[in-house]
Amino acid sequence: MKKFIVLTTIIFSLCSFIGDNWEEVNSEDGIIVYNTEVIGSKFKKSMAETTISFGSIEKAEKIFKDAKNYKKWQPNCESGKVLSAEDNKIVFYLTFEAPWPVSDRDIIFESVFTKTENKLHVKNTCKPNYMDKKDDYVRITYSVSSWDIEKKKDGSLSIRTTSHSNPGGNIPAWLTSRTVEELPLETIQGFVNLLK
Repeated sequence: MKKFIVLTTIIFSLCSFIGDNWEEVNSEDGIIVYNTEVIGSKFKKSMAETTISFGSIEKAEKIFKDAKNYKKWQPNCESGKVLSAEDNKIVFYLTFEAPWPVSDRDIIFESVFTKTENKLHVKNTCKPNYMDKKDDYVRITYSVSSWDIEKKKDGSLSIRTTSHSNPGGNIPAWLTSRTVEELPLETIQGFVNLLK
């Protein structure tokens, strides 16, 4: 039954790309970033992927679960902490500094971890009402993202992340573009540096 659930999760993740009209928008250090339009949303969905010759599934999982160190690899992240942890689910709270004149943001999201011997899938879902809003931050109310890490037979590590969110409030066009073109690249770059 467990193997069936893992297989279903992987198949669903792959099927989610079918029909998406991905367009390459950025690339650097062997990382490629793609965007696609989302019907009914003014914000694009992003995907970034790369393959590296080092790292491990175990180390990747530790990075994802280490809330205090999110600021080391998540662009503009000020702080992070775990609100709850149970089995393969963790609820995180992160704060982000935004460039003037945009207000700082905070987000609460639940990460669900699915791991096999050579694959790790992390599904992140926004939980905006998990706790009361704070006056100093604009609460992000919609965000869905995922990470797929796979150890290949040749020892390399394949990394893919997708993300679609609405940061809320009034966001300048230049910052909207940066969110879906530059931030995915910077996020994977930071993540890869911690895998070394």
